Amino acid sequence: MLRILLVDPDDSVSGVLSEALTQELGAVVTCAGSGEVASRALRGTQWDLAVVEAILPDMTGFELGEIAANNNVPGLLIAGHPQAQERCRALGYPHLDKPFSLSALQVAATTVLRDAHRNVERLHEAYERLAASSLQARRMIEETRRTWSQSPGISPKGCERPNADGSAGERDPAGGRPRYHSLPVEVLAALGSVSCFRNIPQKEKMDERSRRTIRRCAWKQQ
Repeated sequence: MLRILLVDPDDSVSGVLSEALTQELGAVVTCAGSGEVASRALRGTQWDLAVVEAILPDMTGFELGEIAANNNVPGLLIAGHPQAQERCRALGYPHLDKPFSLSALQVAATTVLRDAHRNVERLHEAYERLAASSLQARRMIEETRRTWSQSPGISPKGCERPNADGSAGERDPAGGRPRYHSLPVEVLAALGSVSCFRNIPQKEKMDERSRRTIRRCAWKQQ
């Protein structure tokens, strides 16, 4: 009998999907609500399939997919957030976009099970791309920090420096607010593969466009 690990922090979603997988595939389904619980399960039991929500409270589904692959367990990510869906497509993760029908879940799970070996390879390949993307994002952040600190109008901590005559720094003519440097949007987009934003200085001083980008890119709770 098939053994499936279903990982989703939403109990109501887990209940519906678990029932569908049990009825349609005749599987024994075990539910986990966090990456930590799922990680222990993956290392302690042999599973035929792991169905993983891309956004978890303590790690990303991408990271958990790699743990599954390291334990030779094929995986299927389910993604509801548009940025998570885009990330799955860009990196090549086997995934299913929400909302989906229960019949679509059955088809996707069956496809994975038919070629489990290739699925595990795809999980490894996608995670390697994710790691490379994360490294690039961190390098871009460091470069932005250096540019930030070298700006004549911005201190290394992101605060406005006064002019030589003691007057306030340059202000934005449109809003009347001090003109602060913001991370480039392409940097923030790359941060979709980085686990958190705690090390970005003066995040609260970013403009509204950057704030929206951060919210779209954040996969995990801070």
